[in-house]
Amino acid sequence: MTRPLRGAAPLVPHKPADLVDRDEAWRTLSDAWAQPGPQLLFGAGRRRAGKSYLLTRFVRAVGGIYY
Repeated sequence: MTRPLRGAAPLVPHKPADLVDRDEAWRTLSDAWAQPGPQLLFGAGRRRAGKSYLLTRFVRAVGGIYY
């Protein structure tokens, strides 16, 4: 899956079933991904809460790069 060209219908990835209780965070990432142009998001929270895991799963779903 690749990011759609500007003007095309936005591609909103479906949340994987193994991500539990992450609906709001997934929706926030999906909404930002659907917006035209670059977006800057900050992920904050207590350690070992799965922030990096959520981002890697989202990037995998949209075909992006996580570094």
